[in-house]
Amino acid sequence: MAAISRDDIRPVILKFFSRLPVDKWESLNKNSSDDGIKIYVAEFILDLVDVLTKSLLVAMKNNNFIISEEVVWSILGNTLPQTIADFLGIKDMVECVSATRLTRLLVKEAVTSVKSAVSCNSQAEGIMESEHVTSHHRLNVMVGHAIHMLRTIGAKMKACFDLDYAKTRGLWRPPLMDKKGMTSTKKRATSPQAPLRPQ
Repeated sequence: MAAISRDDIRPVILKFFSRLPVDKWESLNKNSSDDGIKIYVAEFILDLVDVLTKSLLVAMKNNNFIISEEVVWSILGNTLPQTIADFLGIKDMVECVSATRLTRLLVKEAVTSVKSAVSCNSQAEGIMESEHVTSHHRLNVMVGHAIHMLRTIGAKMKACFDLDYAKTRGLWRPPLMDKKGMTSTKKRATSPQAPLRPQ
């Protein structure tokens, strides 16, 4: 069983798109990225590092999984952009340089975080917790790659937001989920002027 799966990172993706305001998503897709957008994306990145770290620690504990950047990269690969695309109802394969660079940096951060947790645990008994903190510079670099990746994915979207909902709530409306956590194919009213959203 893979140490990291789409099921691990899907909740982080759901959280990000559930919180992202409509105007921020529109601005991002118009090649505008203000500080507000960067804050949302930075939180998304840190959440990803956290969930990757926890998944790897569980794999180490349960399966004697050996942690290295190359091993983790070989497992993660194109999982992040493709999971985002699947979440948004995009059937096409998503490939972009920014996604690859972002994933490489996420892997590096997660592996460093895991090593920190292992080191701390060797000095004190109990649950392994990492003391690693992502630097502002590394975070800013990852935010830049993530924004480019999201624009690439956004350009592939064929469905639209529910404009009335967007106007009344001002928030991203995540796709309907069935009991198994899969995107619903239930039809919704759309508008060509509305921000992009999955059906």
